[in-house]
Amino acid sequence: MSGNGVSLVTARFTVVSNIAAGTYVGVTGATVRDMVNRGGFKYVSNSAATISDFRGGAQQQGLFIKRNAANVGLYAVARTAETINYAAINSNNGDTTVTMEVYAVTSQFGSSDTTVTSSASCSLAVPTDSEVLTVSSCSTAKLSSSHVRGSAGVNVIATLNGQQASLTLRVWFPSAISVTVDDSDLGVLVTSNSGSGQCSSNLFQSSQVWALCDLSAGSGGGFLQVSGVDVTSLVQWFSISSGGSVSISGGLGSGSSRAFVQGTHLEMCG
Repeated sequence: MSGNGVSLVTARFTVVSNIAAGTYVGVTGATVRDMVNRGGFKYVSNSAATISDFRGGAQQQGLFIKRNAANVGLYAVARTAETINYAAINSNNGDTTVTMEVYAVTSQFGSSDTTVTSSASCSLAVPTDSEVLTVSSCSTAKLSSSHVRGSAGVNVIATLNGQQASLTLRVWFPSAISVTVDDSDLGVLVTSNSGSGQCSSNLFQSSQVWALCDLSAGSGGGFLQVSGVDVTSLVQWFSISSGGSVSISGGLGSGSSRAFVQGTHLEMCG
């Protein structure tokens, strides 16, 4: 072998598991007893090996430091970073909840991150974002009918033992709801008293009713909007009362008729 820095041997050691935290001097070292070339010439004898560690320079004894595992940082995550305030569309939908989790990163090599959701405290980075959602613990953020707007980015701050982490949630909020029907011209099907259900006389065609919603997130420079989102299954439908009427006309005569919603269908009867 020739050259500089030729690897001759690899030494491995095991640290005792119950050793106390602290600094230990002189725990490692090596001595070269003999190095002989092919011709039998001994050119190294009883020479201490040098150790290169974090102290720098050529050390003859190794220094070992053990520190107890400690949390060196936090990070926070949400099961979904983007959601819609369904309760603002219809309070009967109930509150929308976003599940959050906070983890601690430890200094111990190879160890898994530790869940500290229950011991950390969470709050809104901007107090006025309480108009968007409520954070009472680090496990959930809630959106209810009491909230009045959306946001392109609500920052939630998690704190534990002086360490902090943040996560960002985007919340879509209904800005306008409109109703449309597949067929706005409903003709008479039955002109006698043979109608059934809510109809006792003339029975007309029915049409699918749709509820469409515009959703917004944020305001000003951070404003985002999506138009025409189908929320038919999320709204609560009401029939027109018996006192209300809809004008009807056509080849079969004209007059007035009651309109009501059956499921998500608009129906009319005389």
